[in-house]
Amino acid sequence: MIETLQTIWAFMKEGVIISVIVALVLPWVGAILLVRRTSFLGVAVPQFSAAGIALGLAALPWFPALQQEYLDHGHPPLEYLFLFAAGAAALALFAFGAMSSRRGGHLAEGQVAAGFALATAIAMIALEFAPSGANLVETLQRGSVVVADVHSLGVVAVVDGLALIALFLLTPAILLISFDREMAVVLGHRPMRYELAWNTIVGASVGVGVMTIGPVLVFGLLFLPPLVARQLASSMRQFLALAVLLALLPILLAWPASFELDLPYGPTATLALAVLVIPWGIMRILRARRAQG
Repeated sequence: MIETLQTIWAFMKEGVIISVIVALVLPWVGAILLVRRTSFLGVAVPQFSAAGIALGLAALPWFPALQQEYLDHGHPPLEYLFLFAAGAAALALFAFGAMSSRRGGHLAEGQVAAGFALATAIAMIALEFAPSGANLVETLQRGSVVVADVHSLGVVAVVDGLALIALFLLTPAILLISFDREMAVVLGHRPMRYELAWNTIVGASVGVGVMTIGPVLVFGLLFLPPLVARQLASSMRQFLALAVLLALLPILLAWPASFELDLPYGPTATLALAVLVIPWGIMRILRARRAQG
C-alpha cells in the first residue's frame, strides 16, 4: 500500500491535489442546490459544460497557436477550455433562471430534461468537427485525470479558491434570498446581484470540475455527499461542513483503489461516494418500516 501511494504521488500528485480541491467546493455547491430544491440543475449544467468543451475543441483549429500547443502537449490550454466549460455552464444557469422567473420561480423538470438532451446533442455534433477531440473528451468523461499537470492545478486552484472564498462570504445571503426574498430586500440585499454571483460560482466550479475530473465524478460530488449529510446534520452549518467532509475520504481512497484495479479514477471515486449513500438509504427504509409497524 505504501509503495502504491508513493507511486501515485510521484506520477499523479497534480491529479490528487485537484481532486481534493474540487471535493472542497462541489459538495458545498450541491448542498445549496439541494436546499434550494434545484438539485436537478446539477444534472443538466455539467452536461452543458461538457458541450462547451466540445465546442471549444471544434473551434481550436481557428486558433493556430493554441492548436500547436495542443499538438505539443497532448491537450489544449486549460485556460482556453475553461472559458468554454464555465461559460456554457453559466449560460445554462441563466437560461434556466429566466425560464424559472417566467413560471413564478418554478422550473419544470421537463425543461431541465430537454436542456440535457440539447446539450448532449450539441456535444456530439461539435465533436464531429473537432480534430482528435473525441479521444480527449472520452478521457475527460472517464475522469482519468490523465491531462492533469501543473497548469491544470493552477487553473483549478485559482478558480475553486475564489469559489470557496465567495461561498464563505455569500452563502448566508444566498440562502436567505432563497427562503425569504422580501426579508433579504429589507435587510439591504440585492437578490439579482446574489443570483448573478451564485450562477457564476456554480458555472465556474462545475466547469473546472468537468474539464479535470470529468462529469461523472462532478455528478457524484454534487449529489451524493449532501444526501448523506442531510440525514446527519442538525443545523445548516453542520450540513455544509458534513457534505464536504463526507466527500474527502472517498475521494482520497479512490486513488489507490483505481490504481490497483487499473480503473479510471472518476467512476471509481463515484462508486466510493455511493458507498456512503447505500447504508443510509437502507437505514431510512428500515426506520420507515418500523414506524409503519
